[in-house]
Amino acid sequence: MKHFKEQFTKYTLPLVALVGLGVVMPLLDLFGNSPQFFVAKDHHQWEVFLFGLILALLPVLLVAGIESLAFAVHPKVGQIVHLVLVVGLGLMLSLAVLRNLPVEMDWLIWFTGILAALLLLLAEHYWRPFRTGLRFLSIWPLVAFMIFVMLSPSADIIWKGEARAAPLSGIGNPAPVVILFFDEFPTASLLTDEGTINAERFPNFARLADQSYWFRNNTSLYPWTAASITAALTGNKQVEGRAFNSFHYPQNLFTLLGSSYEMRVYEPITNLCPETLCNLPFNSERDAWVAGTAGSRLYSSFIDAGVVYAHAVFPPSIRTYLPSIRHSMGGFLGQDVVNTQNREGQTRAEKTTLAQIAIFERLIESIRPTSQPNLYFMHIVFPHYPWELTPSGYTYTSKTYQFDDLESIPGLKEERDHWGKD
Repeated sequence: MKHFKEQFTKYTLPLVALVGLGVVMPLLDLFGNSPQFFVAKDHHQWEVFLFGLILALLPVLLVAGIESLAFAVHPKVGQIVHLVLVVGLGLMLSLAVLRNLPVEMDWLIWFTGILAALLLLLAEHYWRPFRTGLRFLSIWPLVAFMIFVMLSPSADIIWKGEARAAPLSGIGNPAPVVILFFDEFPTASLLTDEGTINAERFPNFARLADQSYWFRNNTSLYPWTAASITAALTGNKQVEGRAFNSFHYPQNLFTLLGSSYEMRVYEPITNLCPETLCNLPFNSERDAWVAGTAGSRLYSSFIDAGVVYAHAVFPPSIRTYLPSIRHSMGGFLGQDVVNTQNREGQTRAEKTTLAQIAIFERLIESIRPTSQPNLYFMHIVFPHYPWELTPSGYTYTSKTYQFDDLESIPGLKEERDHWGKD
């Protein structure tokens, strides 16, 4: 018992502090400030709480378990493993800090990170005040978790509920409403050189334009999906730091029509339609885009957390080989995609597109006359980058755009979340 207490105090507590500073805190801070991640994943309140709790505990238990197992083999083995873990955690902490510095030379980043990790090892091993300080910081994973569930923007998802339908008077003759959002579908793709819709390539869009009002000079209010969809459904601008759900945007198309209309809604990114309104069987089709059960949703989110952490730690030369985290709100390894067809040689991106097309066709088939007016709403995540549905069959892509460098997109301001004046 005495040896265990000494081992825990001298070796385990400093490791817990390094895990908290280098792994738990960066991840919980990132996801705490990204509530839209949980909205897009369709996480329930308790799932967000459990996600934060596991993210705070699992790295600590993993590192402590490895060290304890090594000490169980032999004290010398435990001490060697402890030194290796200190260097490894110190390197990750150093790289996470250096990533934010304006340094483009990878060798300098690695050299500085390794040097800092070795200095941390020497301080932890030989400088008693430093080791004592790390023991006090061993509470940091718990502190990071409490900040996540109490003070972060994502905490609102845990503690606050959904909006309710707002009864409207004055709908004398309610008509069925159909709204389709095609994601990342440039208007120019539809046009001829004369600026009219290409009726030969897109006959259905041309026929629709001939029978309706077509606003050719359109643009989205924001250059990214969730804010644009929310602006269109609420008529209001984005409120920084708020999730795109019904609690933060209670006055929206769904809540305003909810008392008069039945909702057939597919929202893969936002969550503006409360569950009290969007509970028809069709709405469960959203599960083909996000994982359908609590366990699979959490499993998918932890995979995404690993990819995000790799982006947060590794220098640019390695990040170019990682899956992009810029063009979606999750499923970075394709783990959320349903295989609607099983063709030999099919890519993950093709499966994504096919899954979305299948859901789109299901919505079209569900449109029929009803006694009560229906609202059919679908935000479909195609054609979307990388564009695949080209006449030639080739994928339209860009290496610069794919690997998280958005400087090549004309019109974006420096903060990358808003369009410039031009």
